[in-house]
Amino acid sequence: MATPIIDYLLDLDDSFVSATQHLDTVSFKHSFYISSLEVVERGAVPCRTMRTDVLCCTSERDFLAKLHCVRQAMNLLLQSPENREYLIDAGRDMVVSLLIKSAYDAGPFLEAYDNIIKFCQVPENLNKTNIELSERGVVCMNIYDIALDFLLLDAFDDLASPPSAMLSVIQNGWISDGIKQSMLNTAVWSILKTKKSLLKSKNGFMYLFYSLSETISPVFAWGFLGSNNQLNEHCQQFKATIMKLLIAVFSLETVRYSSAQTLADDIMHHTRRAVNSLSNI
Repeated sequence: MATPIIDYLLDLDDSFVSATQHLDTVSFKHSFYISSLEVVERGAVPCRTMRTDVLCCTSERDFLAKLHCVRQAMNLLLQSPENREYLIDAGRDMVVSLLIKSAYDAGPFLEAYDNIIKFCQVPENLNKTNIELSERGVVCMNIYDIALDFLLLDAFDDLASPPSAMLSVIQNGWISDGIKQSMLNTAVWSILKTKKSLLKSKNGFMYLFYSLSETISPVFAWGFLGSNNQLNEHCQQFKATIMKLLIAVFSLETVRYSSAQTLADDIMHHTRRAVNSLSNI
């Protein structure tokens, strides 16, 4: 026979139980993320550049916790030879597709890209690369920190705030588009040539990276800053797709932060979608 207390409990609104179950579900779904928050509190997540706003994170603490998770997931992801090959091919194919659709010769880029990939695949070069990148503030030898943050996102930042000398050329109404493009190309190559000349090592990662940049930076510079509407559209779509991918990776709503493996699986899923999207531009 039920007691009054039991009757009372049975008649209670189930909102509290539902809320508790929801919290348990959320805690399980994001358990990897939650554990990373504790690492952030200890100050154990170094970072070169805070990308809180651009990656739509709610706070620096939120960004660092997700960054800690993403680093581990990407390290796990790269343990698979199949994933490594796919990412290498995807990086090559995305840029080649952009160059071809924009009527540029992809040959020089392909040669420079293959050179830097071969360099990175030699174990003896890893320590030298680590030293070079550490001098530039890169705090973790990880695909996010090197390929995405240091190389790609920094490039987007530079294109969003170009030097005043470049803007003065682009905005000069008395100069033809052909001359503007030529002057812009010369300015970009001059900057990269100067950076290469200042390098301590002429056969290291940064030298190869600047050589790669020489084949693609003028294209992006003219694409984002120039008057070629078709090229501008391709470049804007390229940037938008990459940013959409990164924002998805740093969102609790679109990827599973329950473990390094689930996050790695979801990163690959969204990467494949981004690559397919760019191939259809």
